[in-house]
Formats: sequence, structure tokens, C-alpha cells
Amino acid sequence: MTGRASPLPKTVKIAAADPDGKTSVPSGQLVEALSRALNQRGVVIAADAAFVLNLTLAKRPDTVGVAQETSSPMWLSRAARPHILPACRRQRLRVTIVGRDISAQQPPLLVQGEVGGCGHEAAQIANLANAIAAYMD
Repeated sequence: MTGRASPLPKTVKIAAADPDGKTSVPSGQLVEALSRALNQRGVVIAADAAFVLNLTLAKRPDTVGVAQETSSPMWLSRAARPHILPACRRQRLRVTIVGRDISAQQPPLLVQGEVGGCGHEAAQIANLANAIAAYMD
């Protein structure tokens, strides 16, 4: 987990970016899992909340890394070493959450995390959601 976190208000709205007009299975699962994890920490999810958590997802092969361009690359997520005989096409699911109170001029909350594997099982997505919620707590 990386980012800038501050304590969440007691009521938030979760909005998932949906460029295709249909929610992908991982984003739907992540919204549900994040809602449960935040509820367990006393945060209520409400459609009319002033504080909005905007969630975006990106998938990529795990042999591709993500770095911030500087004089020497600062790795945000290192590439995995390729396997000689891979059992599957491993991918990374990266989530970025930007949270902001729409009525205030405070800096936004920013959280990023990822999970890797052959398929993104419900348990992996739930673990990612719990880690995100704990980071924001």
C-alpha cells in the first residue's frame, strides 16, 4: 500500500470508474469487498455522502513493472521475473483510490495497492480491500 491517507469521515460514497459502461467483475467485487471492510471499521457507505472515494483499476502482465520517471526510475511496482514454464498468464490488478470531500478544499486522499496472480479470486480481492481499508483507517 502506498499513498497519503487521513482518517476517513464516518460516511463515504464509493464510485468505480467504468469507461466501458459496464462494471468489470474485479471492480464490482472490489467495491463490495471495500464496502464490507469499511463497514467493519465503522464507516457507512451512502450514495449521498459528501466524501467520495473514486476507485480505478488497471490490469497488466506481472512481467511489466510500473515506475515513476525520475533521474533514476523509482519503482512503484517491480516487474516479476519471467518463468520458463509458466502455469498461467500471471497478471497484476492495481487499484488507485482518490478520496475527496466535494465541499472542502483539502488535499485529496490517495491510496494505491495491487495484487498479483493467475486469476483474481474473491479471497485475493477481499484481502486487497481489507489492506486498503486498514491503510485508510
